Amino acid sequence: MSNRKNETTQILQQHRSLAILRFLSRSPEYRSNEDVLLDWLRHLALTCTRAELRTLASSLEGDGHLRSEIVEELHILKLAEKGLETAEGKTISEGVKRPEPECPY
Repeated sequence: MSNRKNETTQILQQHRSLAILRFLSRSPEYRSNEDVLLDWLRHLALTCTRAELRTLASSLEGDGHLRSEIVEELHILKLAEKGLETAEGKTISEGVKRPEPECPY
């Protein structure tokens, strides 16, 4: 049962990662705050907690997909070039689901 839970968590994280990168790729200035991203993930039935989002963002930042900053107490995520290439399916990144031709995100 534990393996199945870990597998499910990993699949959700890969989908969330792709959804975040794709959302940022369409956002003005390639950036958004975490409140908007939490709402977007909820809309896609990929709900997560703020702590889970920050952990995921930290991982994506560590891999060079995005950068984060704090502006007036808001956590802002900004897409990096590697994140854009991954969102567009030009590169494959471990931990991020590869977008399919008809990707709903």
